Amino acid sequence: MTTFPPTQVRARLGISPREVGRPYQIILITGASSGLGAALARVMARPGRFLALTARRVDRLHRVAQEARERGAETLEIPADLSISSGPRIILEKTLDAFGGLDVLVNNAGLGLPQLFHGTESQALRSQIEVNFTAPLMLTHRALPHLIARKGMVINISSAITSVPIPFLGAYGATKAGLSYWNDALRREVAHLGVRVCLVEPGPIQTEFHEALVERAGGERQLAETMDPPPFLTARVDDVAQRVASLLDRPRRRIAPLRRMTVPWDWLGALFRLVPPLGDAVAQAAIRRYAHNQEIASPTRGDTPLDNVSYQRLQAGLPTRPVRTSFHDGSAQSNPRD
Repeated sequence: MTTFPPTQVRARLGISPREVGRPYQIILITGASSGLGAALARVMARPGRFLALTARRVDRLHRVAQEARERGAETLEIPADLSISSGPRIILEKTLDAFGGLDVLVNNAGLGLPQLFHGTESQALRSQIEVNFTAPLMLTHRALPHLIARKGMVINISSAITSVPIPFLGAYGATKAGLSYWNDALRREVAHLGVRVCLVEPGPIQTEFHEALVERAGGERQLAETMDPPPFLTARVDDVAQRVASLLDRPRRRIAPLRRMTVPWDWLGALFRLVPPLGDAVAQAAIRRYAHNQEIASPTRGDTPLDNVSYQRLQAGLPTRPVRTSFHDGSAQSNPRD
């Protein structure tokens, strides 16, 4: 993909006319402060590339941008919150103002809350839907005219979890399944306009995401054991980032990096679809074990009595302390709208 920054941007960045023949790519990455988003920023950074990096945590975003600049890329830091409706508009406006166009949009930011659906607070559900599904659609919708003009690319980060419905991540998995469906529909819609749309469905990755999940669940050991995959099924984040970055040179409809990490999920999902009672039995056994360990039948936790509010939260599947939410990029916050 060969594109060129407009004349005024080249002048502002000190690019001489002799350098215009070099390939320039203007890339916007969401959720870029840590995890896969930060790894993508590092891997995609090189001389002649312009990276717009967005996340909520300013300090960590600045460190990632500095690393990208050290690798030769021009960077733009955009602190923004995708859980609010104005987030996509602000991000795109700042990117276009700084770089004059857009070649590649990477919808990477994600939010997962490991709670049983019946005990999840409504705001937690809304936040997952807004960050994981609504924001990528709205950001892409605003960016499409610019991507069409430059025959660009959209890369959507989904998840292999869509193969196996997991009760603790029901809302998260549903948003990722919706993202995958929309990705395929969009790919077919804009292919004749020269825009490539690629879906990435990684399995478990060695990032902060799992630790953040455990923290948001109240640090329960049983939940950690339920959600934590074995090491041999967990990919290194840099390896996954390299595979995603390869799409810039060789676009594909769908990749599942690393394949050896995602095949077990595919097989397990196929088995549960072939024998639905087996999948139901496995999930129900996990829920019963979790409920037992949470002592739902008793208004105490260990030797500590619980007040009525805490006991009601425990019965509903909620931790007895305020939930902290965090994005797929590893960021955490007490209130998603702060």
